[in-house]
Amino acid sequence: MSATISEFMRRRISKLEDQAEEFVREGQDRRALDSLEDACRLTRWHLGENDPTLIHYLDLLAEIHLRLGEHEKARSCYEEASRRLEAEMDSRLLAADDVSEERGLESARQLNRFARFQWFLGRHDLACRALHRAIVFSRRELGERHPDFAILLNNLGEVYQSNGEKVKAESYYRWALEILGETLGRGHPEFLRSLSDLLSLYEEPSTP
Repeated sequence: MSATISEFMRRRISKLEDQAEEFVREGQDRRALDSLEDACRLTRWHLGENDPTLIHYLDLLAEIHLRLGEHEKARSCYEEASRRLEAEMDSRLLAADDVSEERGLESARQLNRFARFQWFLGRHDLACRALHRAIVFSRRELGERHPDFAILLNNLGEVYQSNGEKVKAESYYRWALEILGETLGRGHPEFLRSLSDLLSLYEEPSTP
């Protein structure tokens, strides 16, 4: 495909994404699905199966399917997005050692995204492993008093909570809350989300 045609198709696909976002804001999830499915189809046909934007569109599709209660369709989107992202990531990102060779916030972002896919798919061990790695990179690049670092801590708390490991979950929630309260303030949505997660932990029935 020529560069001119490729650029034309990217603009057309981007317009479909904008259209989908507008439908979501209006509460028209079905119409948003149609636009995103068209964006996926055009991306596959004209930009190729390996175009990285497919992961983004599959992620958006999955979120809408979840809101509509279509869990199997959401799972299918997350499965494909997970396979694509895993193939795109450097294989060393999930290694158990030699962390010194891997740096950068992009690695942390990829791992956080990968962990979210694995969490939904019920692969909690893999989600925990990916988040622990993301935390290593985030700490190295941002330090321990940065809100993005705290958000990763909170995400790990959510995974531990969903896996029934309440003590670990509480520890990470409290760590995240301390940083978010200090850096963003106690009225910030991220602080309130983390606080809500911690409170939900206490509301769960105790295991006999």
